[in-house]
Amino acid sequence: RNGGDKMEIDGETRAVVYAVALGTGFRREEIATLTPRSFDLKGKTVTIEAKRAKNRKADTLPITAELAAMLAEYFRKHQIKATVRPWQHLSE
Repeated sequence: RNGGDKMEIDGETRAVVYAVALGTGFRREEIATLTPRSFDLKGKTVTIEAKRAKNRKADTLPITAELAAMLAEYFRKHQIKATVRPWQHLSE
């Protein structure tokens, strides 16, 4: 963020970020490190790397079918590649 200005993100992205936060309990800084590869949408899990987690331990958590479907659509619609961190600006 610049000088306390509000972060500018569109409504769809905000909804996805909030859904990930609610569905995982991850903090903003942790969400900012996620890539599509962090998610197993078929297996309905998300994994955060140890170096990215608050407690420095890798963790795999279940996600709901609804969240998996929302993420699949978001990644497809925005053509987000597997290694891109689409929400990295959250940690700024």
